[in-house]
Amino acid sequence: MLQEMKAMLYAAVEEAPSAESVEPEILRRHFANFDEHFFHYCDKEVAKINTFTQVITKTTNYKLYRLGMIFHLLFQTICFQVS
Repeated sequence: MLQEMKAMLYAAVEEAPSAESVEPEILRRHFANFDEHFFHYCDKEVAKINTFTQVITKTTNYKLYRLGMIFHLLFQTICFQVS
């Protein structure tokens, strides 16, 4: 992902018209279009990361819940055997 983002940035600069040969407005529009595309790409990547984080959190919480239940049952078993 990082390499792809770097490549996008380098391409935007390389594909930009020469500041000496075009009006400043043309150059501004070029980078404004790039900004829109780049930030849309970033939003999609952040959404993927957030989804992944949510899945990991739910899985971890479920595993911790199950582990807690196992400890609880083990504790009850030990207590009943001692009595």
